[in-house]
Amino acid sequence: MHRRVIIWLFRRSRRRFSRWITWVKILKQSKASRSGVPPRDRFANEVLQFDLIAEAATLAKEQHPGQPGHRQVALYKLDHVTVALFRFEKGGCLRQHKAKRVVLIQLVEGRLSVVAAGENYSLRAGGLLVLAPQVPHDVEAEEESTMVLTGCQEP
Repeated sequence: MHRRVIIWLFRRSRRRFSRWITWVKILKQSKASRSGVPPRDRFANEVLQFDLIAEAATLAKEQHPGQPGHRQVALYKLDHVTVALFRFEKGGCLRQHKAKRVVLIQLVEGRLSVVAAGENYSLRAGGLLVLAPQVPHDVEAEEESTMVLTGCQEP
C-alpha cells in the first residue's frame, strides 16, 4: 500500500515528492528532538502547567527549518479541545485557512497581524482574538512572536 502511494506521488510531481520527502525528514528530526512521550501519556494528568516562554524558547532552538517561518507543538489535545503553542519568526505566517472549531488566538509576546473574515486585526502581547468556526483567517508575525491557539469543538 505504501509503495503505491509513493509511486503515485512520484509520478504526479517530482517537485511535490521532493517536498514530501523533505517534510518527512523534518518530522522525523522533530519527533526525535522532542520528548517522545505518547500523547495519551502527555495529556493524562488532571492538571497540567506550562511555562510558555520556556516552551517557546525550546521551539526556537529546534534545528530543522519551521513551516513558513513558524514552529508549533501541541501542549494539550484531548477529545474536543486542542491547545497549541506557536513560535513565529519575523515574517512567519499561517496561510489562509478555516477551522471546524471555535479558535482562540492569544498572543504571549510579539506582534501579529491577523486577517479574519476580510478584516485586519493587530494583536500585541496579551491580546486575544476569538473566531467562530469556518471563519477564513491567516496570521503573519510582524516580529518574533509566541502565540497560544486553542481550538474548541462541540461534542
